[in-house]
Amino acid sequence: MSNKNPKTDHLKPYHAIASNNTPLADKPLTIRLPVDIDEAIRALPNRSEWMRRVLVEAAKRELIGENGDN
Repeated sequence: MSNKNPKTDHLKPYHAIASNNTPLADKPLTIRLPVDIDEAIRALPNRSEWMRRVLVEAAKRELIGENGDN
């Protein structure tokens, strides 16, 4: 019979960290892409890392107003 009141005080919440030690959001963004772009991205060996890098670069440039000179 399973324990209906397990003690979980020793468990810590998981916090995702990017390869550059940047904390990641708790909820992922999901999008659909054109088929040819989707196929090209899925062929990348480190596609999550690549998508995160290019999306962050674009967001900083277009939404936050940072350019690459900083």
